[in-house]
Amino acid sequence: MHLRFVKASPCSNTTVFILDKVPRAAYATVAGLIMDTEYLAAEQVGFLSSLQNGEVLFHLEMAGGEFCGNAMLALGAWVVKEGLAAPGQEFFLICSGTEKPLPYAVERIAAGCFDVRGKMPEALTMRPVAMEAAGQRFSGTLVTFPGIGHFCFETTAFPDQVQYDALLTAVAKISGADAYGVIPYWRQAMDTWQIRPYIGVAATGSRVYEKSCGSGSLALALTLSEKEERGRLRILQPGGMIMADPKEPSISTTVCFPCEGGLWLPDGVI
Repeated sequence: MHLRFVKASPCSNTTVFILDKVPRAAYATVAGLIMDTEYLAAEQVGFLSSLQNGEVLFHLEMAGGEFCGNAMLALGAWVVKEGLAAPGQEFFLICSGTEKPLPYAVERIAAGCFDVRGKMPEALTMRPVAMEAAGQRFSGTLVTFPGIGHFCFETTAFPDQVQYDALLTAVAKISGADAYGVIPYWRQAMDTWQIRPYIGVAATGSRVYEKSCGSGSLALALTLSEKEERGRLRILQPGGMIMADPKEPSISTTVCFPCEGGLWLPDGVI
C-alpha cells in the first residue's frame, strides 16, 4: 500500500504526518515502520484528517492517541506552507489527547522554514513526587496535561540509560497517561534551562530520546513558575530552543520541512 507523507522538523523533533486514510487499528504498526531507520527514522507519527469546521482546519491523531505540542506546531507550519492559512492569521487545530481546539499563528522565515507559536492545554495536575529508580531517589514535580504527563527534576548531570528507563516506567505507572516523559533539567543562564527529554508512548511501546519536547518544555516552565513567577523561558534541548510561556500557556519554535513524498507498506500491514 502506498501512503503520502510529509516530514516536519519542529526543533529537530522529527514528525511524520500521514496524509492518506489509515485504519486506527493499524496506527501503531504503521508508526513503528515509519520510525524505523529503513523508512523515515521519525521520532513520532501522526495521522491527519481535514475538518473544515469554521476556524478549525484539521484534527491530528497521534499514533498512540497522545497529545503532542511539537507535532501541533509542525501541523500549524504545514497549514501555512500549503496555503491553507495566511502568515500571521490565527487558526485552530485539534489534537488527540484533548478535544479542545487550540489557536496557532505562523510566520514564514525562509523557504520551507517557519516560526510557529501555539497555545497549549492547561495542566490538569501538578504535584511533588519522589520515586526510587535504579537504586537512586529522585524528587521533582509531576505535571499532567490531557494525553501526556512529565516528571521534571533538577539535576547536575543527565541520568544513565538504566535510570532513564526505570524513571520512565515509574512515571508511566503513576501518571496513567497515554504518553509520559522524564525531563531532567538544570539552569544554563538567567532565563535559559537545559533538558534532555526521554518520552514513552503506551500504545506504540516506543521510548525515544527526543531532540526536543514541546509539552515537556511547558511542564518545566510551569514547574519553575510554581517557585517564582516567570514569563517566557528559553528551554534548550538537543535539537535547539523552545520558548515556553507558563502564563498563556504556550510554546513556540522553528519548524522546517526536510522532505515529503510517498512510502510503500509491506503487504498485510493494513
